[in-house]
Amino acid sequence: MSPQEHLINEAGLPDKRATDKGLGGVVREMQAQLKAGDSRMGNLEVSLATNTKATKEILEIVQMGKTFFRILGWFGRAVKWLSGLVIGISTLWYVFTHGTPHK
Repeated sequence: MSPQEHLINEAGLPDKRATDKGLGGVVREMQAQLKAGDSRMGNLEVSLATNTKATKEILEIVQMGKTFFRILGWFGRAVKWLSGLVIGISTLWYVFTHGTPHK
C-alpha cells in the first residue's frame, strides 16, 4: 500500500485529518486510539472478572437452596409416613383402651 493510499478515507475521498497532520500525525492519532481501546478493554476485563465472581456466588446460593429444598422434601416424606403410622397406632390404642361403642 502506498503512502498516498493512507490519505484516502473509507468513502474514497481524501482524508482531511491525513492531509492536515501528515502521515505521522495520523499514525500518532491511531496509536492514541489504540491505547484508549486497550484501556477500555482492561476496564471490561476487570468488570467481567467482578461479574463472574458475583455470578459464581449467586450460583452457589441457588445450589444451596436446591439442596435445602431437596432435604426438606425428604423430611416431608418422612413426616407423611410417620403421621400415618401415628394415626394408625393411636386409633388402635383408642379402640383397645376404650372399647367399641355400646349400642
